[in-house]
Amino acid sequence: MKTFLKFLLPIALISLLASCATFDNTLVNKVSKAAVHSILISRQVDTSDFPLVALIVKEYAKDKMDLTPILNKVQKDMYSVYAKHLPFALLPESELLANEDYKTVLSTETSALTPWYIFPEGYAKTPLSKKNAAAMNKAFPNTNAYVGMEISYALKKQASISIFSRAGIRATVLFTVINEKGEKILEKPILAVSKTTIGVILGGFNATPIQSMCTEATENAMAEFDKWILKELAKN
Repeated sequence: MKTFLKFLLPIALISLLASCATFDNTLVNKVSKAAVHSILISRQVDTSDFPLVALIVKEYAKDKMDLTPILNKVQKDMYSVYAKHLPFALLPESELLANEDYKTVLSTETSALTPWYIFPEGYAKTPLSKKNAAAMNKAFPNTNAYVGMEISYALKKQASISIFSRAGIRATVLFTVINEKGEKILEKPILAVSKTTIGVILGGFNATPIQSMCTEATENAMAEFDKWILKELAKN
């Protein structure tokens, strides 16, 4: 009976998941200017909750899923919206992309996950980490911090009864800042699940709605990120 009631519960509300932030206020306040290192969106959807549909999801994500509109909006908002509220100046994008050291060193970095990432043209292809600090310091000697934004997705079980489940897409937005020493001085993950769900029966389901669900989950997560950046960062 409990399982049946669980299945019937409405999934009308956005499922926002609490997340902890790494935030060294003292070190963040020492940052005068930062450069964006990377803006990455992963097309590799985590299917840990539904291993039997992993191949279906992988093939759909690889061949048919287009998350470019999400990438374009995040890239635009980074400089036109978030830059206005960060407690430090952000290097203009034109200066970032014109920098020869950035183009020749960072934009050529790759990893095993690079084929699954989409990123703005001319940007680094790997997530921001401590190992990037030295190269970024050389490229941008007048900055003392670096910013990374990464968005990833997972197919998450929302309800189930017998062999039938309802699944939503969870978006994870990860905003990271490291200083010139490579120290992680700010890291904020925001997680949100799509309101829309799809049915999964054992190892079969229609993957087509995944793209729109990724968009919906991202919009939900970014709305929370907007609130956080205004509440926690803009006040510094």
